[in-house]
Amino acid sequence: MREGDVFDRVQTITGKDERAPSVVKRQPRDHLLWFTTVIYLAWVAVTPFLPGRTSEPPASQPGIEWSGDSILVLLAVFVTLNLLRREFGRRDAIKAITVIAAGSTLATLISVKTGFPFGWFLYTERLGSQLISGLPWVVPAGWLLLVLNAYLICSAIFAEFRLENPRDADLLVVIISSLVVALMALVIEPVASNVRLYWFWLETDRAYYGAPRLNFVGWLTTTSVLLAVLTCVIEAPRVRLSTAWISLGLLGSFLLLVALLSWGTGFYTPVFIALNLMGGLAIGLVWASQRRIASPWR
Repeated sequence: MREGDVFDRVQTITGKDERAPSVVKRQPRDHLLWFTTVIYLAWVAVTPFLPGRTSEPPASQPGIEWSGDSILVLLAVFVTLNLLRREFGRRDAIKAITVIAAGSTLATLISVKTGFPFGWFLYTERLGSQLISGLPWVVPAGWLLLVLNAYLICSAIFAEFRLENPRDADLLVVIISSLVVALMALVIEPVASNVRLYWFWLETDRAYYGAPRLNFVGWLTTTSVLLAVLTCVIEAPRVRLSTAWISLGLLGSFLLLVALLSWGTGFYTPVFIALNLMGGLAIGLVWASQRRIASPWR
């Protein structure tokens, strides 16, 4: 358990700062985290002006390798990994990365071969080189970006509840995080499959911009299973609000770019979902900040 967590429990009970003067000090600034965050935000700023952002990639550019899309994902994942190291510690961060990357890779490969849990679909060459047969390398990176940042945000929102009911809080974080990820899939799907042509569906059920309903059920259940496993292999931290705001910035900027492309092609439902989802998470973090007592660790 971190030092800040112990203090939070003591201050919650007594209402007094029980720490010794030598303990009350601010943690050093994480220069690598802030540097990578600035680089990511700078790339977000130039991405809308890159060739092909307003339409599907031209035939002369079959893959996204080292294009604006891939660099954006890689930078966002790199920031996410620094956030994990900051909150979980190096050992638990490696565990978290392994669970999400390995689990999402396995689930995607199974679906490509069997149609479960996401439905029948095929990735196109526009998504870049394949890490394993049938699976482009950018897919597990995308899962790391979406799932882990959603988990960090929801963990911060329900941190105070965890102090009172750890098991119930863990369950709530898993459920809400999974819903957030499924909603983000609803935002990304129309552009990815219809505009960027990164994959195409082989299902007869094409209820949502050509994608089957099973796809989003698959995102919800797969994410729930992965996060349930994650809570069993790591000690859930009391995530700093500053970390959660950075995670929200990562997801918000990424979804904003997708929403802009959706709006430009006449896909208005994903834009509505993205704006409401990010707004809801922001309200949740503001609410969580009101419940926390000012502390150097928050």
